[in-house]
Amino acid sequence: MKRRYAIHPGDYAIGENEKFYSDMAAKGWRLVKRGVHFSRFERSEPEKMLYRIELASPNMFEETGLPEDKLAVFEDCGWEFVTNCGLVNIFRARDGSGAPEFYMEPEQQAKTLKGLRRGYLVGIVSSLLIIAFYVLIAASVGGYSSWGSVLDSAIISFVEYTALMAFCTFFMIWGAYATIYGAVRTGLLYRRLKRGQPLDHSPQKRRLTHKSLNVVCGVLCSLMLVMLLLQFALGEKEPLPEISDGPYVTLEELGHTGRRDDPMGNEAQVVYSNSILAEHWDVNEYIKGEENVWIYEDIYRLRIPEMANRFARAIMADATFSESEDFREITVPGADWACYTRLETVAVRGEYVIYITYCPESYNQEPSAAIHAVEAIIRNIERQCVL
Repeated sequence: MKRRYAIHPGDYAIGENEKFYSDMAAKGWRLVKRGVHFSRFERSEPEKMLYRIELASPNMFEETGLPEDKLAVFEDCGWEFVTNCGLVNIFRARDGSGAPEFYMEPEQQAKTLKGLRRGYLVGIVSSLLIIAFYVLIAASVGGYSSWGSVLDSAIISFVEYTALMAFCTFFMIWGAYATIYGAVRTGLLYRRLKRGQPLDHSPQKRRLTHKSLNVVCGVLCSLMLVMLLLQFALGEKEPLPEISDGPYVTLEELGHTGRRDDPMGNEAQVVYSNSILAEHWDVNEYIKGEENVWIYEDIYRLRIPEMANRFARAIMADATFSESEDFREITVPGADWACYTRLETVAVRGEYVIYITYCPESYNQEPSAAIHAVEAIIRNIERQCVL
């Protein structure tokens, strides 16, 4: 193998980066290119090399590279320019070549950290603005006007796409931690240099806690991505059968006859997905006959039954046609509890949460129609449990 990639330390770890590249050269891997997270090496003879990093300190909107005249000064002093990425510029020289250090006074090197410190500050502010932006977007969708509504929507998304939501959460935490950690490390280095303490070009401290946290975050993000891919790969989407073969109900079972003919052109179908927290059946059907009838069903089988009541309340708050306060409680045989409006019904039966939008005749649905539909679903649930 003539080429190799390896994860390098963060930009803030100047001494650790210099030691990392020197150690790789001693093992026969010569640095070729530095990326955001990975460095590329090519096979070479093991050799003792000194690596040094010079940080660019551009003003706002200026190029991040070093000026040509500064590069020329370093090269005249025996330092070979290797590569750069962002503010990081990397030079090397053979050990024992007599190439002088970049700075005799640590206070001078402290000034080069200005751009890096500003970058981490911008990163922290940007992260906060992004989080605030998404919160505002979530609050505005559907006319949300309270934090409770945002939370209810998040609960539904977390149940339906647990792996995706968990990945986003872990990734944001990881990113925020990395940015804050980098800012702290840069600030500490700046203070040491200002106090006259020279940069350690070969630090021995291993920082196992930081590395362990990075490994944990990386493993969690990778695991959630795998779980998300499995959820999509194992999901099913098929035409809705005439007679239900799952916990859902068909309009024929509710006593309606006619031709399936959705005016929107949607095929009557059942979509099954299996997240970490729940199985989910998403069903839609439209019949055109003596009366036009349509039904949408979302049936969840939660893996944590204790979540059922809270999840059902979240669905009511996030209902398509109704507000949470519009729902009225009704008694449905077999259900733990149920609430309905003229179009929508939410019910809980053990670990199952049932949400249906059902319009048998008009928008003035009577409770008896909702009760009949939920009863039919509960019978199918019981039949599935027996099977």
